[in-house]
Amino acid sequence: MKYLIVLMVAIAAFATACGGSASPSTEAELEDAAAAVDPGDVYYIVCIGADEPLEVPANDYASPSAASDALCEDPTREVATTEPTASTVPATAPPTTEPPNDGLGTLDNPLPVGSEVTFVEEFGTDEWIVTVDSVVKLVNADYVDESDPIYFGECWAILGTATPVVIEDGLTSAAFTIPEMDVLTDLAQSVDNDAPGCESSDLQAEGYGELYDATVPVGSTFFFFSPFRITEALGTSPEFVVVNNELAYDVRP
Repeated sequence: MKYLIVLMVAIAAFATACGGSASPSTEAELEDAAAAVDPGDVYYIVCIGADEPLEVPANDYASPSAASDALCEDPTREVATTEPTASTVPATAPPTTEPPNDGLGTLDNPLPVGSEVTFVEEFGTDEWIVTVDSVVKLVNADYVDESDPIYFGECWAILGTATPVVIEDGLTSAAFTIPEMDVLTDLAQSVDNDAPGCESSDLQAEGYGELYDATVPVGSTFFFFSPFRITEALGTSPEFVVVNNELAYDVRP
């Protein structure tokens, strides 16, 4: 026998039903007494070899022996007497409002290209879903005087998409609310995305527009390019695109 059973309130109920003060002494009598248990009553299950009795809600088990069979197989099992029973726990937990933090977006663990990220405008309520899809090398436009320092360095462009999902004012997005984008090079130098003189006619023919020309209605995806230059002093190639100084995309080849 793996257990002894003590019924604190059921014993009294049994004695009253019998019209006397005798206590039940057999397991069968204890099972009969269990039928008189009221909501809120408890069983004290004493497993052989255990130091302390286990206090369990009587309504959680069909009988004292059922409780002991479940609990005395493992006398060290913890019994939660204040948690709701299975019947009161929702089958599905309500959704949380915050997505889990997967740790992506740092320089040590950057986002892969093509990942969708939602950004909220810093000084308003406009929201954008943004992706950075790649970086491509461009050439200088025909009019560029390569001896002019403003045209030093190689031309590149960030390619991606921007979709407004909330527009605070008006029917189309305000381009200045779109997230800012910068580049970190292989020399860990920051490069602004405002390079002049980069030839972009081929990109525009494919349907891309300048990042800050993104004036579209809610739900419309804008395919953007954002040119930048890398001089010898800053590096030779881009490694990360940093969006809003918050999240980094890995654009290394």
